[in-house]
This record gives sequence, structure tokens and C-alpha cells, in this order.
Amino acid sequence: MDGRRNEDAPVLVIWHRRDMDALSCIVDSELAVFAEATARWRATDPIRNNVASTVIDARLGGAVPLVGDELWLRLVDAGTVVGLALHTPPFPLLLLAPDLNLIDPLVETLRRIRPTLSGVGGPLTGAEEFARRWAAPGTAPRVGSVHRMFVLDGLRAPTGIPGRLRRADAPDTALLAEWSTAFSAEALPDEPIPADAVENVARRLSVGVPYWLWEVDGEAVSMMATSPPALGISRVQSVYTPPERRRHGYAAAMVAAACAETRARPDVDEVVLFADVANPTSSGVYRRIGFSDLHDVAQFLFDAPEDTTSD
Repeated sequence: MDGRRNEDAPVLVIWHRRDMDALSCIVDSELAVFAEATARWRATDPIRNNVASTVIDARLGGAVPLVGDELWLRLVDAGTVVGLALHTPPFPLLLLAPDLNLIDPLVETLRRIRPTLSGVGGPLTGAEEFARRWAAPGTAPRVGSVHRMFVLDGLRAPTGIPGRLRRADAPDTALLAEWSTAFSAEALPDEPIPADAVENVARRLSVGVPYWLWEVDGEAVSMMATSPPALGISRVQSVYTPPERRRHGYAAAMVAAACAETRARPDVDEVVLFADVANPTSSGVYRRIGFSDLHDVAQFLFDAPEDTTSD
């Protein structure tokens, strides 16, 4: 299965009424159709919508395979896209719905077609409201994580840090996979860790996803990736330094150097990243090298529904 457009792709349309306007939840069976239908709306705020755009582009570009159980849902009010919901199991739902009046019809729709969601993530206010309304009566959703989005303003590279930046390539695959797995376990403990990390990294490298290494005396000491630009926005990802190599400034020097190269690309307008609000150290590092706070995103986790069937 791929992301190529099929003009006959079926859609599911569930109609609601809100303030006398027609509101629909449209589920596209073809990612290319969904991408084209939502591109203009995503471009109205390409930074806030960057995660959705990179999820889409990664699958259309082959960095992440389509497996067939994804959900691509757009909210359309009087013919205009007003929000999105993306579900790529086993990860939680990704929600972009700036108008909180959209939450109730979205919950109603997803209870019919995705009743076993493991959680929801997105900009804090919308994700929190969705989680509150999704939760069973008398229960509260569990907060999985809260991250702050930052945007690069004036780059201030640290000085006096030994080493140099190098773009990773195929011979680095095993190391990148090992460190990517370690990063996920440490920084994203509530998200599933892919079992095929080597294959994932190899695929991403093969389609040109930039991975970066900081080297000291020819030895890699820190790793990161940058997403290919989506609507002009590139995002720093998977910044990881092994514990024994920390507190030397390697990650800060690497991020600054990689961001300088990334921002110099003609197809990049802005560079962004996320940092865990529970880790003020990393946020402080990013501010010192020139990143500014934007907004918070959160992930809320749902308990699995009880199995009420009997033998």
C-alpha cells in the first residue's frame, strides 16, 4: 500500500449540526487525498501543524511505511477544513482542533470508528478537552507527557566545545538505531518502542532523512535528526547523548551546528523542536542557543476498555 492518489477513494462522512452549519467528519482512505485536501489548512499555521505535516510527508515519501490501519480524518465546516485527527497505531490519536466546539462531534465519531484509542496528543487545550470528554464517567485520563515547542530565532552557537558535526550515513545505521532506541526509552517512556530500529533508520537514511553526529577525536558522542522540511518547517528530533558522555556541551554544539546547516537550506523557513517541560535543563540549553518558547503540547493516555464478553 502506498500514498498515491486514487480518485475513486471512498470516504466516510458523518454529518453533525453546529450553529446551523453543516459539520462533517470525513475519513479518507487514501493518504494522498487527505494530504491534498488539508494542505491549505495546515499551511495557515505550519509551525503548530508541523507534526501532522511530517507524519503525512514521512509516509508519502517512504520514510515510514503505510500499513493499512491508519486513520486520516478531516473536520469540514461549510466546505472548509477546520481541524484534523490522525491515528497511526500503536501511537495515540494526534488532534489538531483549534475550536473546542469541534470536540464533541469528533468524540462521537471516533467512538463509532475507533473505540479503543490508547490516548490523544496535540496542542494542550484541545488534547486535554478531548481526553476529558473521552474518559469514562467518574474517571480521569492519565497525563502521559507535556512538551513545549520552541522555534529558532537568533542562533547562538556555544564556543569552546571540542569536536565537529558530521552528517551520518549508511555505515552509522547500527549506532543510530541503538541510540534511537535508547532515546525513545528515556524520553518517550509512554510510547511503544519499535522492534525493528535498524530497519527504520536504514529506510529513513535511504530516502534522505538527515541524521547528524557530533564527533570528538573521530568517535561519535551525540546524535540527532532533523525532519525534511514540511511546508517550510524542519524539526529537530531524537537528540541523544549516552549518559557517560553528558555534561560536556556536545548536544548543544551539535544542535546549533546542525540547525545552522538546516536553516541555510532554501526550502527551510523555520527550525523548531520539542522539549519535555519536566526537564528544565534541556529547555535551558535550547534557549541559550537561540530557541524561543511557543506553546505546549500534551499526551493523555486512556485505560484499555474492560472486556465484558464471557466465554
